[in-house]
Amino acid sequence: MQSKLSHKITSFFANYICNELGIRFHEENYFQLEKRLNDIAKKSGFNSVDDLYSHAKNGITGPLKNLILDTATNNETLFFRDLSIFKSIESLLRKDYFQLKNTKTLKVWSVPCSTGQEPYSLGILFDKLKFCLGGGWTIKASDISKRVLEIAKKGVYSSLEIKRGLDDQLLSHYFMKVDGTETWQIKSNISSRIIFDEFNLVGHWPSSIGQFDIVLLRNVLIYQEVETKKKVISQMTKHILPGGSLILGSAENLIGLSNDFESRKVENTLIYFKKK
Repeated sequence: MQSKLSHKITSFFANYICNELGIRFHEENYFQLEKRLNDIAKKSGFNSVDDLYSHAKNGITGPLKNLILDTATNNETLFFRDLSIFKSIESLLRKDYFQLKNTKTLKVWSVPCSTGQEPYSLGILFDKLKFCLGGGWTIKASDISKRVLEIAKKGVYSSLEIKRGLDDQLLSHYFMKVDGTETWQIKSNISSRIIFDEFNLVGHWPSSIGQFDIVLLRNVLIYQEVETKKKVISQMTKHILPGGSLILGSAENLIGLSNDFESRKVENTLIYFKKK
């Protein structure tokens, strides 16, 4: 039976995760962290979380660090998650970008990208609109988890994962069945335009990130403390082109976080546009 951890041990790992990711486990949610710590201890070969704690006090590095940070994040996703957002992106592109710059390469950043369903969904959408995107498109897809990035790069999904968001028409047009398995792989005309990389939103932001027309930063700020949210948005603003768009999760907003954007309802989605 899983034993209840001491407050000292749970708070140690809660503080570590907050320092590394900006994700704060409040005391009322310690039970969630305790369950995850028990799973981490088992996967890492420790007899108990007490043993994990004794080891971690001397430093957390390598595979253990990756496992702790990966377990702390929520990698729940599916294809075309929150379909209304993708409809709004399509409307935004048709009305704004296509009229003004239809020979310009559309640059998009999906962060965090989890196991790849969001960037691949965007790629499918852009391919369907290629008659208007004269300059083509590229997607940068980033996540802190090496584990989910490896899955995303392969672009191979089970039948169950495929059914979460994709209809038969999209499946047959954009995926190939892997011989001898019940899995499906995204076709290269989509995957070849997506670059996956490891990135921590509360870590170092290299200038090589570039600038983007659209950034999807969905369902990540909700887990952050206010000051961390401000820092992330401040950094992100530098990498959005003037007039470019920032799309947050449906339960997130920029109120009190930034004055660099103007909001506008596109279809049923509130989208933030960087002031020119």
